[in-house]
Amino acid sequence: MTDVCATDAVTLAGMLRRREVSAREVTTAHVRRIEDVDGAVNAVVTRTFDAALSRAARAEVFRTRRAFRFATAFGTLLREHPGRLGANVTWNVKRGLELSVADLSRATVLHAELAGRISEFFESVEVRARRR
Repeated sequence: MTDVCATDAVTLAGMLRRREVSAREVTTAHVRRIEDVDGAVNAVVTRTFDAALSRAARAEVFRTRRAFRFATAFGTLLREHPGRLGANVTWNVKRGLELSVADLSRATVLHAELAGRISEFFESVEVRARRR
């Protein structure tokens, strides 16, 4: 596997687009690298690794679920009338048609974990709402 920490941003963006790596894998690799070398360098002032990993998971869930929805909604239309859909819709449909059961399962598990964390957050804070 490619060392994502030594990969330039343009190449890394292409790898993410082609699903050669996930946002979580890239984030995890960079967190490990920071943990390995930051003691000597002392460049990271505030460590928000949990938040970064959570954002990466949310991005993965969003992209997977969006692609799946586009594929189910527009897959037949793309097959029957390939020139009738815009570039963004076409791209998402193609990504959705490439998804595996493992991709969908992973997104479902991550979605459930994120929903649980949101629920825990709201159970731990007092929320006051006022009617107007």
